[in-house]
Amino acid sequence: MSLNKVNHIALIMDGNQRWALINKKNKLEGYLAGLNNLKFIIDKCIEKKIKYLTVYALSSENIKRTSSKIIFNLIRNKHKEFLKELLKNNIININIIGEKTNISKDILNIFKSLIKKKNPTINLNIVFNYGSLDEIVYIVNNF
Repeated sequence: MSLNKVNHIALIMDGNQRWALINKKNKLEGYLAGLNNLKFIIDKCIEKKIKYLTVYALSSENIKRTSSKIIFNLIRNKHKEFLKELLKNNIININIIGEKTNISKDILNIFKSLIKKKNPTINLNIVFNYGSLDEIVYIVNNF
């Protein structure tokens, strides 16, 4: 199947700490490299006219790690810079999917501040604080 016919890509963002260790970088540099890779992937999806990109960014299991503080600080410090170009050109719509518990109010406010664009070039779904066990329990209890 040609990528021109693909409408939705989903991926799990993983390996930032492993990349940092292999490349003799600190964890922050590893997560920044992951953020830069996400920018690259978004650009490629736009170039290939892929309408939906879903990234599984932080599981509920990993949110308990001390290194998740680095991710939260990146969101606090880099979200405006990351979104500036994408939002000014009206090319992206961002949806945050996942459980809202265990996430600080300032991060939730950043998520809420994301503007919904009409007719975007791409829809970015960021799955945050997700877990397979919670999903299985939900399915069992609701079907």
